[in-house]
Amino acid sequence: MNNQTTSNFYKVAGITALGLGIFFILMKFLNLATVVELRFVNFFILLLGVRKTLLDKRKANNGRLEYLPLATVHPGRAFGRAFL
Repeated sequence: MNNQTTSNFYKVAGITALGLGIFFILMKFLNLATVVELRFVNFFILLLGVRKTLLDKRKANNGRLEYLPLATVHPGRAFGRAFL
């Protein structure tokens, strides 16, 4: 990883963590911490952070993500080994 990609990763991770923190604090102050359905918003906040990171990585590599083909091969290997 080059320096710019690493710094961008940490920036997006920090913004995602800050977003989660603000969301938790708002839920606490608005007395919504016990509403279980609102906790699913965590998933969407994290999903936005992961999406931003993947888009930045793809942009840095001229539209290619090298690890994506391997991400589909390895679960298949694990599944095959578990049942063979």
